[in-house]
This record gives sequence, C-alpha cells and structure tokens, in this order.
Amino acid sequence: QQQAAEAQVDPDPEPVQRVEDSCSHHFRENALTGDWVVYSPNRSLRPKQIYHTVPGHRYIDTPEYVENCPFCKGNEAETPAPVLSYYGEDGKWTLRVVHNKYPAVSQANERDFGQQHPAFQSAIDGNDPASNAMPAFGHHEVVVESPRHNAQLSAQPTKHTVMLLRAFWERGRELRHDRRVRHLHYFRNQGAAAGASMIHPHSQIVALPIVATTVLHRIEVARRFFVRHQEPIFKRIIDLELQAQERIVEDSENFLAVVPYAALCPFELLIVPKLDGCFFEDIEEDHLEELGDILHRVLRRLDTALGAPCYNLVIRTAPYWSRQAYDYQKFFRWHCAIFPRLGLGAMAGFEFGTGIFCNSHTPEHDAAELRQVRLGELSEFAAIP
Repeated sequence: QQQAAEAQVDPDPEPVQRVEDSCSHHFRENALTGDWVVYSPNRSLRPKQIYHTVPGHRYIDTPEYVENCPFCKGNEAETPAPVLSYYGEDGKWTLRVVHNKYPAVSQANERDFGQQHPAFQSAIDGNDPASNAMPAFGHHEVVVESPRHNAQLSAQPTKHTVMLLRAFWERGRELRHDRRVRHLHYFRNQGAAAGASMIHPHSQIVALPIVATTVLHRIEVARRFFVRHQEPIFKRIIDLELQAQERIVEDSENFLAVVPYAALCPFELLIVPKLDGCFFEDIEEDHLEELGDILHRVLRRLDTALGAPCYNLVIRTAPYWSRQAYDYQKFFRWHCAIFPRLGLGAMAGFEFGTGIFCNSHTPEHDAAELRQVRLGELSEFAAIP
C-alpha cells in the first residue's frame, strides 16, 4: 500500500496558482494594519452622474509671493517666532518651523500640566463612555518648507526634501524630552482633497499626550506577527518584495519604496528602512540624505505620473509611552506612507460600513507605471490641486 501511495505522488507538481493571478476580483489582507482590501478593476469603469471638482492652480501660474500669505518671505511677522530655522549661503532663511496659530492641541506650561494631571490619569483609567475627557495639551508646529509660495517640493533640488526630513528629525528629538509627550506625528497634506488649507508648501508636527487607538492597533498587529513567526513583519515584507520584484518603485542601500501588496488606495506608497529601529527620531543623521533622496524620487514619480495629485504623507513612529509596555524595537519599525487622493468620496458607505477598502487598481500595475516614469520629465504644468 505504501508503494502504491508513493506511485501516485506527482514528482513534478504544477505550481499553485495565486488567487490574485486567477481572479480579477479578489481580497488581500494588509499585513501592517489587518485591514482587508477588495480589488475590483472594473469599478473604475462604472458610469457617473455626479462629478467632484476642486479648483486647481498650476505651479507655473502661481506667483512666488502672495501678499496675504503668512508663510511667504517678507510676512514673517504674521507667524509666531520660529523654533527652528535653516539658512542658505546668502544668510536668508530657507526653512522655518513655527508654532501653529490654530493648533489641534494647545501648548501648556508645566504648571498648567501639573494642575490638570489628575484629569489625564482619570481619563486614561476611566471607563465612563459618556464623560471620559481630558485636556488636549501638546505641541502643534508648522514646517514652512520654503520662502517661495510656488516651490513644489518634488520640483526642487533633492536637498530641500532632505532639509524637510532634517527639520522633522531635529524637532522630534527636542519634543520627545517633554514628559507630556507620548507620541509624535509627522505629516504633509498636499492639496485641498488631502485637507490642506494653504497652497504655500508646508508640513506639520503634532506631539500628543495620548497614543491613538489606531496606532496601538498597528503595533499590536506587528507584535502578534512577531510572536507567531519570531520575525519582524517589516523584515518579512522587505524580503518578500525583494524576491518578488513586482511592486518595488525605488531601492537603495538602507531603504525600500514599494506599492504595498494590499494597498488601501491606488498608488499608495510605503518607504521602509532596511535597518531595525522603531523611532524615526533615532535614525542615523547620515541616513537622512539617503532617505531624502528616495523620498524625493518617489514624489517626483508620483507627481509626474499623476499630474501632481493631492496626497497625504505620514511618518509613523513608535510611541514613547503606552499601556502596552512592550519593547517596540523587537517587532516594530518606523516607516513613511503616502496616500494619493485621486478623487473626492473615496471613502463611502461600503468602506464606512464594513471597514473594507475598495481599490480599482492592482499594486503591481501601479508600481510598474511609477517605475516607467523618467525622472527628468517632471512637467512644469503640474497642478496645485
């Protein structure tokens, strides 16, 4: 009987066909978030009777100076005094970091924080769903990326992207010493559909006294993977992407840029460091230039392929204190994510009701399109959405 069973074994079994290759409509699980994404290529062909239009401007038609813009050179008095400034060889400022005049969280001195500390502790430990509240102390800063109103980041020399990352890095290393800060958030909103209220190029830093539930969930997903496989999920992703060579957009010695296997939206991009490190603020200073170069190339490809779309750029880093009490260094890795906003109403009833994202583009197609971009061809007519 054993010989008969062995005889029935196919010595050259045909490889198992991947679901994503055999089914045009299929689900993929996002390994970093645990979210499911449904890929439906024909969704982009559905008829439309409602069109969303957002007034746009072309960078080439946008003036270098706008009189009522508080971020333009010459209007420095319209913003608070800078907490960080960079200067060019001519002695003029090239980047400024200032406190946001309209902050999401209010900056409080130590005395105010001391008086409100019992409210913080009560909110953290409380379980009353109708009255659990705490003061919104923290820091909210604006990074004014250029004195010029029309300085599109991807159209500037690479050193400007490096300078932005260095400002994030320097301010983060300073803000983390505030005992009230538990988590730092770095982001850039490009265009109206991404939530930007100003055309002048700028980014933001928010230091929070709490760790958001979404952040804790992402960390827990990474921890569970590590416990199960004894390997950081970020290392596994890098190894698989380098092996597949299907979704890579840019690759360097210490960083990898890909369209994720289960991208939540068309042309989503993920930049992951190849070296361990859960805090962006702990990145080696020498690596900032390499990171700036790969980020600049990615943004240039994105703006060229899609005509300077609206997008949200975020740098996700581990919290400095949370109730999880884990050694994040073992299983979490800071990373940068970019989400192009290619149309209003991307989040609709299906997404809000199920928590499942619907994507009409396959990541492999999007990565291939971005790789085909010739970096010297960024158009001057790129729009400011």
